[in-house]
Amino acid sequence: MRTMLCRLALAAVMMCGLAAAPAAAEHLPNLGGDSLPAVPFFPGLGDYQRGAYFARKLECLKCHGPGGTGEQPGWPKLAGQHERYLLNALRNYRDGHRPHPFMERYTDRLTLQLMHDLALYYACQTERPGVDNTARCVR
Repeated sequence: MRTMLCRLALAAVMMCGLAAAPAAAEHLPNLGGDSLPAVPFFPGLGDYQRGAYFARKLECLKCHGPGGTGEQPGWPKLAGQHERYLLNALRNYRDGHRPHPFMERYTDRLTLQLMHDLALYYACQTERPGVDNTARCVR
């Protein structure tokens, strides 16, 4: 619980720009795991159908394959990843905390709602494109 509160506090500080200076980042507590800022997670905010639509519209399948299976070597698999992980990754690409030239271009226009939609859609996918993983899917 304390780790979650620390992550939320850190995310709030980072979103407000109060810890934007590199010197300030040195004094942040080590929260373990991913050192990138955590994103507030709102279960139930994502819409599966919108996520499916925008995954096609934004052409995510060009690199991540149909249903996010990442079929090409070096292309990340999104299918079945945890929704919170995917949301954090999208937000960190968009905000420049996780540099990647292609992902920054695609995520720079994403709203929090669209990130939730895409994260839910890919979290619900399985190794077989188009087959939902309803056991792991947060609806």
